Amino acid sequence: MSNRFWRTNAALLVLAGLIGSCGTQQDFTVNEEPDSGAPDAGGSGDSDADTDTDTDADTDSDSDADADGDSDSDGDGDSDGDGDTDSDSDADSDSDNGDSDTEPLDTDTNCVEIEVNFTVQTPTVSMLIDQSGSMGYDFSNSVEKSRWVVLGETLLDPNEGVLVSFEDQIRFGVVFYTSYNGTQDGEPCPFLTQVDPKLNNFEAIRELYDDSSPADDTPTGESIKETAAMLLQDAHPDAKAIVLVTDGEPNTCQVPNSETPEAKELAVKAAEDAYARGIKVFIVSVGDGVSIEHMQEMANAGAGVGPGDPDAPYYQALSQEALSEAFEQIIYGIRPCTLEVDGEFVPGMEDQCSVVVDGEPVPYDDPNGWKVNPPSELELLGDTCTAIQTGDVQVSITCPCDAIE
Repeated sequence: MSNRFWRTNAALLVLAGLIGSCGTQQDFTVNEEPDSGAPDAGGSGDSDADTDTDTDADTDSDSDADADGDSDSDGDGDSDGDGDTDSDSDADSDSDNGDSDTEPLDTDTNCVEIEVNFTVQTPTVSMLIDQSGSMGYDFSNSVEKSRWVVLGETLLDPNEGVLVSFEDQIRFGVVFYTSYNGTQDGEPCPFLTQVDPKLNNFEAIRELYDDSSPADDTPTGESIKETAAMLLQDAHPDAKAIVLVTDGEPNTCQVPNSETPEAKELAVKAAEDAYARGIKVFIVSVGDGVSIEHMQEMANAGAGVGPGDPDAPYYQALSQEALSEAFEQIIYGIRPCTLEVDGEFVPGMEDQCSVVVDGEPVPYDDPNGWKVNPPSELELLGDTCTAIQTGDVQVSITCPCDAIE
């Protein structure tokens, strides 16, 4: 499969802002020389010998000793005393006062461009895989390989497998679940074998998969509960999810060999509880052994669907290609459409910023645009959110200096 997950870094997520650093205007006082009281040899009414009205010996009308016509003594024609021809007090030839270059002062408070990084989430995904005996059956009438083998190829092919494609972007872990006659023979139930989540976990997961094989029962509800508890102990702060992969309806640790309504209710309740604690649950059926009704109940419970809300998607994979597509859609959908800005948006100034996704402007406060979750989170909405969940994209954001702090 192709790796189209959204890759980002500081070079793609750049906020061009403006910060002010104006120079300070300096005041100068001109000190006139007092009249000496000497006679005026130039006939101009003052005490010097030239023809102007001041008391120095040049021919201009100011009171300094140079001939440039201004009130300072530097000879440059202005009154600031710095030796250049502009009217400010620095030594360059522009009129921006206070810097040492020759560029005019920016009228927008001399703002410059800055880069601000965004925090992109790294989700944690626990693949909760049914290890019951029926996973050893043929995938379908047309595919003679077992469900266990087909699932392993889809997830763990070293070139195109789901896990190798995304292992540097998602913290994958795996939990195999089964039971050996429930709790009736004194064995632990559920019986779990696992690899804890982390980035670049492909080899560890493949090794465990190769060393495992299907056996016995399907205590799905208890296994969701245990897996959710383990994820809650994981200190990583970003989004967490369970992807339940099963080929049949559940039984329980108390009644291990029967698929009862109580077993289904227990599984649905476990998915609801996981979602309530911040962990989404997705369901993938390997083949057609899970009823559509139960899959929909599980999908809705794991997504927090309430009365009147549209149903959440479930995934019934009747071919290896459909299985691969199901995992791809789930993984793209797990990544949240939120970006954490290294700074805070100024209330009331959010609409002064512009967001561009793959070269296309995105409208502010629009169902398919973006919004701000104060003080520093930017959320992409609707079609824009979908766009970043289905491929590599570039996002850029620009704001004026007074819109972010």
